[in-house]
Amino acid sequence: MKWLLVVAMMSLGLVVSQKAEAGPAIRIIASVETVKVADVVRKLRSDKDGVKVMFSKHQGSYYLPKSNPHYADLLKKLESSLKSQKAVDVTAEQGQLNIVDVK
Repeated sequence: MKWLLVVAMMSLGLVVSQKAEAGPAIRIIASVETVKVADVVRKLRSDKDGVKVMFSKHQGSYYLPKSNPHYADLLKKLESSLKSQKAVDVTAEQGQLNIVDVK
């Protein structure tokens, strides 16, 4: 009888000590939502980190950071819109409104 009790306790210990298996890994892929604006540049204001951009029809301000790899090219397009008063198509990050492209 003692022997049966020892075997039962050992098998219970094996069942309890088994590790739970984790399910499939979950991958979360962050994506940057963007907004598109087609408007004429009304004002450009430079600071040490980039250029603040205001448009004629759209309220608020957008920002072209110097950290953008195409900063010089995008700035030329924005300046051209300001000078010629022709609309440009701007793509910006939705949250902070950092400009990522100008066409």
